[in-house]
Amino acid sequence: ELILESRLEELKECLQDQVDLDPQKLIVARASGRANLIGEHTDYNQGLVLPIAVDRDVLVAGVVQEGDQVTLHSLDFQDQVRFGLKNIVYDPAHPWANYTKGVVQVFKQKGYTLSGFVAAIHGNIPIGAGMSSSAAIEVAVATFLEETFGLKLDPREVALWCVEAENNFVGVNCGIMDQF
Repeated sequence: ELILESRLEELKECLQDQVDLDPQKLIVARASGRANLIGEHTDYNQGLVLPIAVDRDVLVAGVVQEGDQVTLHSLDFQDQVRFGLKNIVYDPAHPWANYTKGVVQVFKQKGYTLSGFVAAIHGNIPIGAGMSSSAAIEVAVATFLEETFGLKLDPREVALWCVEAENNFVGVNCGIMDQF
């Protein structure tokens, strides 16, 4: 609990350095990592899965801003990316941001109108350890967008949109287990 509060404070401090942050307007979303008890690489090979959530997660905190500019801050990579909602493109120089961009792009393709926002991302899931750090980013971002823009979405559909973002925007062949 203390660790979570500390991480939330880090996110708030990061945002306060960028915008005039009204704590009442701050939206925070969280998605956990997972482990598959029967091994990896089974879902997209049409095999069985037995996933469990783990005590590692990704947090996304942010606020709406006027216009169509999105600003993302990664506390993990000490990096910042800006992009416009009208022209979202894959950026090999900032791979961590492509997962967020992909989710935003899919929301737009599904017909949802989004405005600009500023968000900070912090995760403690080991990257590349088979614990779904990328899926956790996608799901946390999708949850953030849903809450920020007052959308009422079917969680199953949103999970499939996150898979679509990872497959089609990021270019990673993943199945549906991680996002569910």
